[in-house]
Amino acid sequence: MRHLFLGILSLCVLMLPLSARAADPDADVEKAVKDRTAEFVKAWNEHDPAALAMFWLADGDLIGTDGTEAKGREKIQAFFKTLMDGPMKGSTNDLQVTHVRKIGDAAVVDWSGRVSGMKSPDGADEPPMEHHVVVVMQMENGKWMFAAARPYVLQPKMPATQP
Repeated sequence: MRHLFLGILSLCVLMLPLSARAADPDADVEKAVKDRTAEFVKAWNEHDPAALAMFWLADGDLIGTDGTEAKGREKIQAFFKTLMDGPMKGSTNDLQVTHVRKIGDAAVVDWSGRVSGMKSPDGADEPPMEHHVVVVMQMENGKWMFAAARPYVLQPKMPATQP
């Protein structure tokens, strides 16, 4: 009887790490957000404004790095069409999820990225643009959708000052 008890106890101890990992909802959220981000990057790199707009909730909003505001999928699609027909035509966006904080049925997500292959208005090559994006995502119909996005261009680091 004692051997049976010890066997069952050993099995339970061995199963603890598996059950803890399976019960970690944050890991599931982070994976889903990373997968959704990869889908967004694919749509960007295919230069598809309609596909890009479909990542947003119907009433979602976006404020571009130049302050342009777009609210709702139709205006967000028009925003991306302007970008993809202009300076971002032929560009490549590389985004990495750097932080995910789940709050209820929403998540605040940080992306760090680099856009390469941009062109100036006269057609000259532009240097790559390092940027950061804060995205508020919300679960809708089993998908993480964008409620709001705030991209910004990173500035050069300030030199350290002496006290």
